[in-house]
Amino acid sequence: MHQLQDRLMAEMPPFTPLPIREHLDLDFYPDGRYTLHPEVRFFVAGGEVLYHFPRVGKETFARATDGVAHYERVINAIDDNIDQLYEWASRAAQEFDDASWSLDFVMDTDDNWFATDMALNTLYYSSEKNRWHNLSEHDTGSPYNLEEQVGDTFPEPEIPNDGGESTR
Repeated sequence: MHQLQDRLMAEMPPFTPLPIREHLDLDFYPDGRYTLHPEVRFFVAGGEVLYHFPRVGKETFARATDGVAHYERVINAIDDNIDQLYEWASRAAQEFDDASWSLDFVMDTDDNWFATDMALNTLYYSSEKNRWHNLSEHDTGSPYNLEEQVGDTFPEPEIPNDGGESTR
């Protein structure tokens, strides 16, 4: 019901397919121990695509049998479809131009690409680790990586206690 309400409020067609990542077949690895699928994260802001990178962990592929060859197949699947993915990311950037966003695309085992996640490009505070983190993962060294750029400059947030006073 919530998805239908959200679609109606956003003036989206109410009964078009909406992929739910957990229901996509992403099992590209026959033994079932890994889900080594093609996935790309785009960052968009101000109506433009800022950059993208493949979201594939080389370490996971290295542990898998035939992992290096499969990694190459995954990267090739991304490269073969990057123009279409870039076009979709550009269209999303134009629609959501009021903020900076991450946008994830994933390919299922039938070679269909789906947009599966969109999140604000911002920081959140982890009280467990006592530091600020990117809400959306960035490529290391990216000029848009807020955690690397400004994460250490923000103080620990003040959280009001039950008595209405703030504490750290």
